[in-house]
Amino acid sequence: MAGSNKHCKLGFGKGEWYNSPAHIRLEDENNPLFIVDVGAGWDHSLFLAETTSGNQVWSCGGNYHHEISHTVGQDILPTHIKEHDGDQVTKIRCGYHSSVLITQNGKVRCTGWDAPPLQALKVLDGEKITEASVGYQRFIFVSEKGKCFVYGDNSQGQLGAEDSLFIHTAREISQVIDRPIVESHCSRYHTVLFTKDGDVFAANGKLGNESEKLEKIPGLNHPIQSASASDFCTAVSTVDGAAYLYKYSGSNKLTNTSHQIDFAGYIIQVCTTNWNSFFLENTSRRPIDFERSFVNI
Repeated sequence: MAGSNKHCKLGFGKGEWYNSPAHIRLEDENNPLFIVDVGAGWDHSLFLAETTSGNQVWSCGGNYHHEISHTVGQDILPTHIKEHDGDQVTKIRCGYHSSVLITQNGKVRCTGWDAPPLQALKVLDGEKITEASVGYQRFIFVSEKGKCFVYGDNSQGQLGAEDSLFIHTAREISQVIDRPIVESHCSRYHTVLFTKDGDVFAANGKLGNESEKLEKIPGLNHPIQSASASDFCTAVSTVDGAAYLYKYSGSNKLTNTSHQIDFAGYIIQVCTTNWNSFFLENTSRRPIDFERSFVNI
């Protein structure tokens, strides 16, 4: 873990800033823990730990808006959220002041000050959700069948809907693409959807299109392996180990073409912040056991 530790969101207890990565340990006397997923929000962090008795959700940082779903306040050190022990959580995603937990049976648990109420997600009944992303007051859910559902702030067309400033009831938007969606990413200003065959769709013109609807932008040569979106850029790695960057152009938009980045090795994971992009490289150029060796950041 590295960066700002304001509100103890890195789980170190003391210190405002960590310039170099430092090791954080989750302690459970009864179970050995293996971290399989990580989520980073504005003031909070979530950890998904695999144990011999099932997956556990841990948290640290501010919980002033119920981002981590238990008592309002602040967790100075990583804390086990026992209320989720029976949920069989397999993935965690964090937004600015919200979180989404995805369970083994494809159900979602949303928490935070802008989280959708249960009745707003009725359209997800009968769907097995396999992926989700959280932006600023926005939620995107992707089902096993490749359907994409959106909820929340659409004031700048971020969700690809032309008829509403705020989507109060989750709706499907993938029908306008007419092909299965495998992954979604959203930031404060734009939404990016990736299809199984490597096409890329974006909403709100932050990737070069002027309209407030989902439009196809220049795609990738191979299916994606990892992707990450921030307010000003989107980074992608594909299954052949190539890396691409849709970057900020200086005119309040990202460029509408992808820039392939030349690395000597095989890129297996990408992560973006507002002003930086990180690429995790396997110099042997051999695919590795991605699920067991790396976490989603």
